[in-house]
Amino acid sequence: MNGMTYSQKKYLFAIYKLGQNGEEVKSSEVARLVGVSKASTAAMAVKLCESGYIQKEHYGQIVLTENGVITAEKHRKIYHYLTAFGLTPWLCLHLFYVMILFGFAWLN
Repeated sequence: MNGMTYSQKKYLFAIYKLGQNGEEVKSSEVARLVGVSKASTAAMAVKLCESGYIQKEHYGQIVLTENGVITAEKHRKIYHYLTAFGLTPWLCLHLFYVMILFGFAWLN
């Protein structure tokens, strides 16, 4: 996840969480989970597509690429450990975003 912004990481992890069963993800689902507008999600989807983390056709659903899955998996363990402490998934996801913001460069 080197070179990715905090926002890119947040969106990527949200897409990963929503599509864990290999399912395609709707932009509206990502927007709801991240807490942003659909337009913001669409703009970020373009950036993640260009970076090779997701695939998305115009007005289509989102699918993680192999690189996107590998990148998100690196940080899944942190989320898992937070939920193990009994925190709600919503709180864990937001704490995870804060941890990304302040850096976990040692995981790379």
